[in-house]
Amino acid sequence: MKMRRLKWPLVAVAVLGLLAAVAEYKFHLVAKVRGDGLEKLVRVVSERVKKEGVVATWKAIFARIEAPLVTQDLKYSVFDKTGQPAVESGAERAGLPEFKVIPGADIATLAASRDAMAPFDTWHRSHGNDYSSKYASHAQIDKGNVSRLEVAWVHSSGADLGDPAKLGTTVQTNPVIVNGRVFVGGERFLLSIDAATGKELWRLELPGPVARRGLVWEPNADFAQSRLFVPTSRGVYAVGAADGRIRSEFGDKGQVGGELSLIAPLIVKDKLIVAIVKPAVEAYDLKTGKLLWTTPMLDKAATRGTALYGGAPWAGMSADPGRGAIFVATGNPRPQIVGVTRPGDNRNTCSVVSINADTGAINWAFQEVAHDLWDLDVPSPPVLTTITRQGSGSTWLPP
Repeated sequence: MKMRRLKWPLVAVAVLGLLAAVAEYKFHLVAKVRGDGLEKLVRVVSERVKKEGVVATWKAIFARIEAPLVTQDLKYSVFDKTGQPAVESGAERAGLPEFKVIPGADIATLAASRDAMAPFDTWHRSHGNDYSSKYASHAQIDKGNVSRLEVAWVHSSGADLGDPAKLGTTVQTNPVIVNGRVFVGGERFLLSIDAATGKELWRLELPGPVARRGLVWEPNADFAQSRLFVPTSRGVYAVGAADGRIRSEFGDKGQVGGELSLIAPLIVKDKLIVAIVKPAVEAYDLKTGKLLWTTPMLDKAATRGTALYGGAPWAGMSADPGRGAIFVATGNPRPQIVGVTRPGDNRNTCSVVSINADTGAINWAFQEVAHDLWDLDVPSPPVLTTITRQGSGSTWLPP
């Protein structure tokens, strides 16, 4: 009798989980573009249930199913001009100023920026460092000898990196260089290469694309104990830098996030900050991999009654650890080009969003293009730097 009593609830849960995965697959644009099968979507749904619970997951799925019905009243006829959106006035547009100043925080009131005068002599993260400065202070190569550089070695991973039609085959970032090693991702592998000789030291197979737009090395005086954090199609993996083995004690068998992640993570104090295409930015305990907070990129209040997706943090992010601030660039709203089902500004898409690293709260967001119809999202991470203007140095953050 006990077996029979337990059997039906378990069957019901299994059926509900399968239906959730089917619904998620039917209405999940990213999954369709990537060609994911139902098996992968079952895993994605299970990850979401772990983070948000069964009720919240079902609500999100039903919101996708019902969205087209909610927005039917936004459709209009080309013959009925009374139902068409208003056309902007050319005279009003011509009268707009060329630019306007948006008041921001007074730099003098903010905490000191860590490493404001950093030496820039490491490249432990794609784009160079937390600031994504893409700058190195090394002086061996200069304007006088750069023209005499010769190829020292070439390494071929064996993957077809020249076919953009194949997911994960293109490398869209620069490698990490630490302790005489080059670390770079590709189609399905993470590679460790001797920086002096080009010899492959190890390779690790991971769910592709691997480190599509970057990865990060966790600084550690003992290189043998140091870790790489590598974005993949199934979350961000912790990998031993010395031996190329997954650190299974971290997170869920070595990974956190559980979903497609494309950009280099950040290490801010005791937190690992990752971005997933869900779209969301998440913080995990750097030691254990425990989820600390999740910040969705789409403004929930602005999505009611609309079919708004997109806003994925695919371009990159930067951090100012001294101020405990993260700056993430977001993608365009979806569906692309056609905006009738997503009225309004579509907040936090095509934007630079500042997030509090301790709490996950959004500090502010600057939107470059409101209600984007031209695929004009932000294509690269914000650069945090100090600019000398009229003889004085000022710390400038994204607008």
